[in-house]
Amino acid sequence: MAEGTEVSVDNQTVTLRQDVARGHKFALTDIAKGANVIKYGLPIGYALADIAAGEHVHAHNTRTNLSDLDQYRYQPDFQDLPAQAADREVQIYRRANGDVGVRNELWILPTVGCVNGIARQIQNRFLKETNNAEGTDGVFLFSHTYGCSQLGDDHINTRTMLFQAKHGAPPERGRSAGDWSGLRK
Repeated sequence: MAEGTEVSVDNQTVTLRQDVARGHKFALTDIAKGANVIKYGLPIGYALADIAAGEHVHAHNTRTNLSDLDQYRYQPDFQDLPAQAADREVQIYRRANGDVGVRNELWILPTVGCVNGIARQIQNRFLKETNNAEGTDGVFLFSHTYGCSQLGDDHINTRTMLFQAKHGAPPERGRSAGDWSGLRK
C-alpha cells in the first residue's frame, strides 16, 4: 500500500506514513519504545523505537519476544462454530496412461507458529467429522516453529514448506516446518 493511503479498521482511520509491502504490518496506534507490538490480540514482539500510527512495522523497528530460554504458552479461547453442510468435490488428474490420480492426504501447513493451535483444531475436527479420515491416507499437521511476526529469520522455511506442498514432496513425518534438513528431493 502506498504512503498516504488511508486505511479504516474498527471505525478508526490510519494514514500510512511509508509504503507498506503486501503481507507487512503497520501500526494502527502509536507504540512506545519497549512496548509490545500486538497482532491478532497477542504480542509478537516489542518496539525498538517509538512507532507512530501508520508507520511500517518490521525488523527495523521491532524485535521478537521469542528466545530459546523463554517458555511461551499460546492459550486462545476458541469458540466452536456450527458445522455447515457443503457439497464436496474431489479434484483428480489424468495420468498419461489414462488412469486417474488423486493425492489422498490432507496436509495442514500453518505458515506461522501462532496458529499451530488452530491448525491442530482443524485436524482434530476433520478427523472427528470423517470417522478418523476413513478412506484417506492420512491427515498431517506440519507445525511451524516460529512466532507470528515473521521478521525474516524464517522466510526460507515458509518458502520451502509451501514449495514442497505444491510439488508433492512432504517433509518427513514427525518433523515440524522449521526443521527442513533431510527433505526428499
